[in-house]
Amino acid sequence: MGPTPPGVTVRRLVPGDEAALLFIRARALEHAPAAFSSGSGDDRFETPGFAGALLADRANGVFGAFSDSIIGMVGLHPSGHRKTAHALDLWGLFVEPEYRCAGVARSLVTYAIEFARSAASVSYVRLAVTDAAPEAVALYRSLGFIECGYEPDALRLDGVGIGETSMRLALESAARRC
Repeated sequence: MGPTPPGVTVRRLVPGDEAALLFIRARALEHAPAAFSSGSGDDRFETPGFAGALLADRANGVFGAFSDSIIGMVGLHPSGHRKTAHALDLWGLFVEPEYRCAGVARSLVTYAIEFARSAASVSYVRLAVTDAAPEAVALYRSLGFIECGYEPDALRLDGVGIGETSMRLALESAARRC
């Protein structure tokens, strides 16, 4: 797995971590609104009990980075369909601004990839990343993700269109890189 930055711990979130998850999710939507399709008022995390159910479902992997308190997160979930059970979707990567460029995001995504590799019959991880997060695209590329599509104007924030790139990582290639 690559090194975790000094003073930072990365771990899977479990039932009981709902408050930390809700806090960092709200921070993500506040500080990077163009990077997420959800926003305040339509985020599924605002539904009572959603975070607890998410963390209790062992098919999901939600990881948090901590330095005294939570400073970053990323999640993986199955689509819920038999025909796509061989893939997991990576979502919600966010690191507090003062901890960026220190390897926290790389550690989070690496933990997520390891989780995906441990899941029975999962052969790849897929994701979508907006044009508002070029540093995330660079990180994903460095970990072996390849681009497989682009949708211009996928999101609109304050009337401005934002493009979104689809990417995927074959897990056998991840084994060679991690």
